[in-house]
Amino acid sequence: MIALVVTVVTGLGVGVLVGEIYAPTGAPDAADPTAQAPSGSASDGGFSLVPRLSAPMNVLVMATDVTYTYKGGRRVLGLTGNTDTMVLARFDPANGQVRALSIPRDTRVPIPDHGIFKINAANPYGGPALSARVVADFLGVQVDRYVLLNTRAVVLIVDALGGIDLFVPKRMYYNDWSGGLHINLQKGWNHLDGQQAHNFLRFRHDELGDIGRVQRQQAFVQAVMKTFLTPVNLMKTPQLLEVAKENLETNLTSDELLRLVTMGKDLDRDRVQLAMVPGVATSIDGVSYWVADEAAKQRVVDRFLLAQQAGEARAPSAYRIAIRDGVGDRDAVRALRGRVRQLGYGSVDLDGLAPQLGLDETQIIAQNADVAGAQRLAEELGVGKVVVAATGNIYADYTVVLGRDWAQRPPASPR
Repeated sequence: MIALVVTVVTGLGVGVLVGEIYAPTGAPDAADPTAQAPSGSASDGGFSLVPRLSAPMNVLVMATDVTYTYKGGRRVLGLTGNTDTMVLARFDPANGQVRALSIPRDTRVPIPDHGIFKINAANPYGGPALSARVVADFLGVQVDRYVLLNTRAVVLIVDALGGIDLFVPKRMYYNDWSGGLHINLQKGWNHLDGQQAHNFLRFRHDELGDIGRVQRQQAFVQAVMKTFLTPVNLMKTPQLLEVAKENLETNLTSDELLRLVTMGKDLDRDRVQLAMVPGVATSIDGVSYWVADEAAKQRVVDRFLLAQQAGEARAPSAYRIAIRDGVGDRDAVRALRGRVRQLGYGSVDLDGLAPQLGLDETQIIAQNADVAGAQRLAEELGVGKVVVAATGNIYADYTVVLGRDWAQRPPASPR
């Protein structure tokens, strides 16, 4: 969704620049704390033809499930459903980064005037403004703006980009004849069109339930970023503008759109970092929830989202490590596990084969955005690119995905 928002924002912004018609919502309502615009001048270094983002902006990105409404006498997809996707993205111009925090849709939260519910119910109760208020209260941060998309926006934008190349981690087959949902995707690399990408995101038969969907959402973000950030696709803004008009609701103003465009057009996908609100899946009164770990959530907000604290690397024995084989070499896995244990990490579990084999560079996935410890582990191993994402083992602090760089040149260590 972050990649889609960068895409849509760029399309809208360029549309404004060339005189396309776009109706902004106007100035933010001062009475609404979730609608306060970030401060900053319209110029960068004295004079600029295009205004630049000069202060961080927190944008809540949401995508609804399938709900219908009537417009002009015809039945169309609406924007009033539960939010299957909720991501708070922080656009930070100081370091040219976008840090995105996924909020599982089953997260248990209080919704003002309604009681305790899953966080995805806030949109049906009060629209995107209420969702922004709930997220702001839950995370303890300001939500400057929101963008709400429906499922048709996903389909049309991916098609406008010419499809995406995405690794499907397992065979996905499902038919919902009453709902008109038919999913048939093969395991492995696939070039997905818009409808197939939509199906990849909506598939629900994961071992990890809602968290499996969050992990697929983040893999989707990475794939779309890789596709979008090319000169050819950056030029496809008129189509994206048309998509946005019918399938998107936002309180971003035209000026703010232009500010995000100037940042988004130069954004490298390695500058997009992804994390997830930590917690545990549980059942309360027969209802399944994701219950946040409050202490861990605060660390993720402070150290990752807001980058206000550097983070302190704990003693190795305090970390839980999962090792995932990315090359299909059991001997290399045993050598890596022995080396990690030798370094003093007490809990080192094997996590099986990676969904995608043939990884060139070993990855250290910082599941809970604790980068300091991940960087130390990479230095101690002598290999490993630190990746901030929620695609690792959800029960581990770090998931080390073994690549060819380790398998071909393993350090001397007991097997």
